[in-house]
Amino acid sequence: CHGEWVPLDSGLDFRPGGKERNYVADTDGLLHAYDAHYIDIVPDARIIYAYEMKLGESRISASLTTIAFEAEPGGTKMVFTEQVVFLDGYADNGARLQGTEIGLDNLQLFLEREESPIH
Repeated sequence: CHGEWVPLDSGLDFRPGGKERNYVADTDGLLHAYDAHYIDIVPDARIIYAYEMKLGESRISASLTTIAFEAEPGGTKMVFTEQVVFLDGYADNGARLQGTEIGLDNLQLFLEREESPIH
């Protein structure tokens, strides 16, 4: 979500028990680390994963996220639920909400593209 940040490392193993990581450095060189573990994936029904975020060496939050998919006339309804705990005085829920909104907006743009494999 931050085009000016420098990608350092990333990986995705999207399956139950799989992991995802995304490490970037911001414009000041500070490490932002995302490490996730996929708990449950049921095609066309749900994705459940847990993740932690770090700034530098400090763990700033831990989250449990559930994404549910429900068929409805004309498409699919997606319900995104995240439970987050901010740690050791870090409490920037606004930044987390903004990052989530950017990700969901990008997903919508992808799905609306004519060449999108998902319609």
